[in-house]
Amino acid sequence: MEFSIRGQAKKKEGLLTEEELAKRFLNWPDAFYQERSPKIRLQMLDRADELGLAKEENALRRQILLARYPALAKKGAESPDLYLRAWMEFRFEAHNAGGPFARKKRAEALQVLKDMGYFQAETEEEKRLLAQEISHLGTLYISLCHEDKGYTSVVFGLGSLSQDTIVRKIATEFRSVAIDAPRKLSLEKECEIWTRSLVSAFQALYPEEEL
Repeated sequence: MEFSIRGQAKKKEGLLTEEELAKRFLNWPDAFYQERSPKIRLQMLDRADELGLAKEENALRRQILLARYPALAKKGAESPDLYLRAWMEFRFEAHNAGGPFARKKRAEALQVLKDMGYFQAETEEEKRLLAQEISHLGTLYISLCHEDKGYTSVVFGLGSLSQDTIVRKIATEFRSVAIDAPRKLSLEKECEIWTRSLVSAFQALYPEEEL
């Protein structure tokens, strides 16, 4: 009975039960990057620490996760996704970069990257895990696009777009965010991990589609 009550409490908090959590560790760390909920991902890292799994590596994962969701460390707090914020900023700049305010826009984009903890990755291991987290963003964004009826419908919601059209629409957006925006902002070098990770996430799901 006590186990059942604890399980119900976990569900209410938006967390996994002990049984569900144990199943995730049959596929660690892939399960961490397949999970969408920030709270559950933090729960998984907590359990990984309890199990003594790759402590140094998971400490870096935690650092990256909390940089992405800064309020996540506060129990029960909802936190904005600063990676998604960067995505939106780059999507906007892909169409609006340049002009008399080019230097200001470049500085603003750099600040967005700084806010999401992008430049904290200095060692090769930190950069590898940062790349995995950015790939997680790319995969998550694709899932959200397919689930959004507004994104997948024609004008005024009169019918749905074909799957090929949806993929091309997503490809255009990925190209804008991962490639066009860094180029227009003269940030190709700084955004190398950003670009490579998003392109990799897209191509993993659509290997025959080019960006």
